Amino acid sequence: MPIRRRGVAGCRVFADKKFGKNAERKELWKALDYLREGDTLPSLDRLGRSIQDLIAIVSGLRKHGVGFTSLHEALDTTTPGGRLIFHAFAALAEFIRKLVVQGAIGTGGQGAR
Repeated sequence: MPIRRRGVAGCRVFADKKFGKNAERKELWKALDYLREGDTLPSLDRLGRSIQDLIAIVSGLRKHGVGFTSLHEALDTTTPGGRLIFHAFAALAEFIRKLVVQGAIGTGGQGAR
């Protein structure tokens, strides 16, 4: 998960080695600890595993004065409209993730290609 910091060239990347719903995400927690006001993240789908997860993470960031700005979805949760769109996009991201999992399971692993 790349994090871009205002006024700093490039970005810092945090990458977990394990994937899946139940995988421990040590690098995510390091990334969240690293975040400061003005930092940006590339995409919603890399941040949380479920809509509840996304909302909890973004709410936690907001409590610490860090607004979530997604570069991929072009949304900014520091505004009321951005928070509304965030919730809609989070629901869509979870829906798509579930479709991918169903496709992979329902076709013996062939459907998620």
